[in-house]
Amino acid sequence: MALIKNNKNNAIHESDHALQKRMGIREDEYLLFAQGQAETVWVVDPAEMKFLHIIGTDTGLRGFTAEELAGASLREQCTPECYRKAEGIFAEELARFYNGERIYRTFDVDMYHKDGSVVSKEVSARFYREKSGEIRIIGISKDINEQSKTLEPTDIKTQLILQLEQALAERDNLLKENKVLMGLLPICASCKRIRDENGKWWRVEDYISSRTNANFTHTICPVCKDNLYPELKK
Repeated sequence: MALIKNNKNNAIHESDHALQKRMGIREDEYLLFAQGQAETVWVVDPAEMKFLHIIGTDTGLRGFTAEELAGASLREQCTPECYRKAEGIFAEELARFYNGERIYRTFDVDMYHKDGSVVSKEVSARFYREKSGEIRIIGISKDINEQSKTLEPTDIKTQLILQLEQALAERDNLLKENKVLMGLLPICASCKRIRDENGKWWRVEDYISSRTNANFTHTICPVCKDNLYPELKK
């Protein structure tokens, strides 16, 4: 049963390293996975209960590739009992999210390895809302057997989740800026002002600065320098 209604399927099929770069995660942060601080970082669509993004170590991916898990259903990846458990926990946390609570929930799940065996994972996750308005679940997971060998500080898990959440927000902002710059802009043939969707005319600098993070500095090109200051022409 879906927790919220959403007819879109936004599964992304990418390699671990390509997804890491696209989401803006630094290489030193990515190495935390290989060093055992976190095996997997992922984003789930609660409407479809499917993975949207996932990066992790070989152990964290349970024998699968990131491409195989992108778009995969949690129902197929978890044992039936653990799927019902996770669905119940997410339903509780979604209600808390709507009430303004932003809490990381930690619990254990049993998931299928690609070879058919069952492995136990500790999951820390929370709900968040993307700039587009879509509600997502973001979290990390770690093998419980490995955790018994090396204790994992809670603040490291929290930091990784926040970093991935910020990277996703930055990605959405970049997509918005690209949309501004890729469209057809009505520009005056004389003064070069740009007309917005409300009919207001803007200087080029003001139009771009108000819609992106770009800032302008002013100089003078060689052609204009020769026209304005011919005495300086060599």
